[in-house]
Amino acid sequence: FRFGAQYAPPSDNWGVGAMVRTAVEFTAKGESSGRAELANSAGVGRVTGGDVELKSEFPFQVAVGAHRDMSEKLRLHTEYSFTRNNNNKSIAASGDGLQVPGVGTIPVSNFSTPTHWKNQHQIRVGGQLKALERWVLRSGYVFSSQVVPNENANPFFTAPGAQHTFVAGVGTKVLSDTTELDATFEYERIAGTGKNSQLGSLNGEYVVNSFGVFLGVSRNF
Repeated sequence: FRFGAQYAPPSDNWGVGAMVRTAVEFTAKGESSGRAELANSAGVGRVTGGDVELKSEFPFQVAVGAHRDMSEKLRLHTEYSFTRNNNNKSIAASGDGLQVPGVGTIPVSNFSTPTHWKNQHQIRVGGQLKALERWVLRSGYVFSSQVVPNENANPFFTAPGAQHTFVAGVGTKVLSDTTELDATFEYERIAGTGKNSQLGSLNGEYVVNSFGVFLGVSRNF
């Protein structure tokens, strides 16, 4: 469930809001398959799998945000959110075993992955400027604290480090102010070092560079 509330005095230039999202345990169901290459062998064998279930949790989250109009043209935004990831100790796998040629049956539980993720603190700041009558400029920055521990680094997760996100966008009105066009560019970077102290983790440097472009159209009837 997600609950939220916001308040903005009609005669003033500020507003506040809050949101709470409850935790949700989930089970993902699918089928396993794969290939295996044995040591000192040039051949690749087909792995016969079966039904598999992965159990984990979408975490509890709470957020509080506010905005303030510094002038008729400039609005500033800020938000803090807390996500309780430390309840997520592992991604548990269960189901049919994997039949590997030359090896035999491998229990799918061997692929359960320890996570021991950290709670995440996130701070957002942004601004919106009405530069011209029909144009709006937007920019923002998001700091997200480290979630994946260095000793649990894994290529299947994000990098073990803090996340930095930069956003810039523009919006305009067309067709007699009934239609709004928006475009946003986003850049995200996460970097950290894996210490390889847990089963399934890999030692080395992890870096994530992500770029995104978002386009939107809305119309008032």
